[in-house]
Amino acid sequence: MNGDQLTYFPDILKKIDPGLFPTDVLFGPGGFTLFDDLAAMLVRFSGFDIFLVLFFLTILTRFVYFYGLYRIILYFTENRMAAFLTPILFLSGFIIYGTGMRTIAPMLLPKYMAIAVCLLGLSLLFEKKIIWSALAFGAGFIFHPSGPLPFLVV
Repeated sequence: MNGDQLTYFPDILKKIDPGLFPTDVLFGPGGFTLFDDLAAMLVRFSGFDIFLVLFFLTILTRFVYFYGLYRIILYFTENRMAAFLTPILFLSGFIIYGTGMRTIAPMLLPKYMAIAVCLLGLSLLFEKKIIWSALAFGAGFIFHPSGPLPFLVV
């Protein structure tokens, strides 16, 4: 675990065990995003270890990310092979010039979950599925309020 994960992880632990960090000001009754609540809820109800839950959330986030890319490329090219091969370009996680961000992050963070859901929402918007698109963008805003902002330009 590294980077911003160290910010979210203690809050997830606090939501799983409310007696943890009883006098800590940073980890009060609230949370940073819905990500904390989702992870804690999955740990509580599934009975799985927190690291296994985060691993499955990472796999799910990457699937949604690549599926959103697939649908966007399929919309523009109408070529299933090109759409299928395009996500391979994003596997390396190269840095996007000028932003300092990677095409796909090596760790699970709410921002990247929001971006993945919003990519899917963008593909739905292109396909004129407005309600589903709005739900995807809404979920993106719930996971990370500033993550979906670049998608509003479209």
